[in-house]
Amino acid sequence: MINHATATVKNTVVATGAQLVTLASQFTMQIVFVQTMSANYLGANGLFNNLMNILSFAELGIGAAMTFSLYRPLANRDMGLVDALLTCYRRLYGGIGFTILLLGLLLAAGLPFFVKPGLTIPHIQFMFYLYVIGTALSYFFSYARSLFIADQRAYVNNINQVGCGSFKTLCKWLS
Repeated sequence: MINHATATVKNTVVATGAQLVTLASQFTMQIVFVQTMSANYLGANGLFNNLMNILSFAELGIGAAMTFSLYRPLANRDMGLVDALLTCYRRLYGGIGFTILLLGLLLAAGLPFFVKPGLTIPHIQFMFYLYVIGTALSYFFSYARSLFIADQRAYVNNINQVGCGSFKTLCKWLS
């Protein structure tokens, strides 16, 4: 286990780099969206993000509570309790992911209500389904991220998020 000061510096440096890469990627993606597609797609992307943020309220801060509850067992090396907590969290987050998937699929039926009348974006419901599935799937693995954060290895999570985000951006550029 690395000491607290080293972990803090490492987490800070990686988080700062990850934030810069994410911001640059999002900015570049918006430029590409506007130049290669109509602004309607950029608006749809924003709408999807906002709808997913609303559905993400189902999490209700459970992630922070989970991470906090893992600090003491990890410090005491009580792996039995860590395992029990992670099993509980995996089930809880599985339920949240399923709830978001179900609500997202129901919300997709009402998607035309959120889009300006007369505006046509081909395959908008299919695109929204992909957003819903991506968001729901992320919850099925969220419990594992809390272990890295509680163990002062948040840099692992940040590196994974930047890698996956970069892959997602690359896929958007290529499509």
